[in-house]
Amino acid sequence: SEPTAQSDPEGYLASIKFSRSLRCKRTSKRGSYADIGDPNGVPLLMLMPAGAHGGLPPRTVRKRPRTPREPLGLQVVVPLTLADPLAVRYGIRLIAVDRPGVGATEPVPLEERIPLSCREYRDAWVDTSLLLEEIIVSVLEHLEVRPRHILAHSAGMYYALQLLVHHADAFTMNPSDPLPFLY
Repeated sequence: SEPTAQSDPEGYLASIKFSRSLRCKRTSKRGSYADIGDPNGVPLLMLMPAGAHGGLPPRTVRKRPRTPREPLGLQVVVPLTLADPLAVRYGIRLIAVDRPGVGATEPVPLEERIPLSCREYRDAWVDTSLLLEEIIVSVLEHLEVRPRHILAHSAGMYYALQLLVHHADAFTMNPSDPLPFLY
């Protein structure tokens, strides 16, 4: 059976659901994402705040006990590890895509991360094949989902609006209420 946070915390954090990766069809670059909760639940795209990502690559989870003075270093995973059992309970499939330069995405210098994530900042010095919106759409296509719900936290709201303006077809629309729900 699959490890839980209570039965095997390290195994749970190392679970592939927190750190999946794919080669983006649109850009040929590597993207990473978390796909947690109920696999048959209502799809919810989560756009995380700056610097956060969906999980830790399995190789970063410790195989030995930490010393009392050693920091945990797992803070970026905590929100999704807490969200996973809740999403299962309430029938939600939560998909969180990493921004360029974080998680298991292609390495990106810090000063290029905002321009790569923002269509308006496209410039000659930025490799636009790493644009976040293209990676998100590729992940949704790979998972064969068209969410109707978007949960954006902090700077994630900007990316949610970019997606809705430039890739509205990636989301499920209802003829009587043509906009996805944005939280």
